[in-house]
Amino acid sequence: MNTRPPAWEADVLPVWTNSASQNWCFPTINDNDITEFRNNITKNRNYLADVQNDLDYKKWLLDNKHPLYAKSIWNKSGQAVELIFTDRFVIQTNDTTKQEHLRVMGNLCRFHDIKYDTDLHLKFTAWLKKKEIKWSANTNRNRISFKKTKTFKKLYQI
Repeated sequence: MNTRPPAWEADVLPVWTNSASQNWCFPTINDNDITEFRNNITKNRNYLADVQNDLDYKKWLLDNKHPLYAKSIWNKSGQAVELIFTDRFVIQTNDTTKQEHLRVMGNLCRFHDIKYDTDLHLKFTAWLKKKEIKWSANTNRNRISFKKTKTFKKLYQI
């Protein structure tokens, strides 16, 4: 009994010998590149969790930023560390909360770069660009300009 398909079917039928063929060339969690990428993200998140509790970070913020801004960044650092490099942060709506978290993450990465001489902030900005996350939210400005335009139209229609 012959179990091989005819020659014309051989090109159409998938070969079930390796994981890439079984998944039709889609990467899986078990692929080395994805596992290495996830491990690096976990390491970076752990580094930033340590920085967030560092009193030198608080001193650096107070020395280099406005006192109220530094206090705000320091207070929100715990929330931002949990969100950095996560899908939860990516799918958040682009509002003021997301922008505040973004600023906190940027400051955490910068301090980490200064203290440990790394390029974490560069990796962070590359990740933001890859995920198409913008540094500024124009949602408020658009609403205000729309309201102004709408009121001007009402005035001119009278």
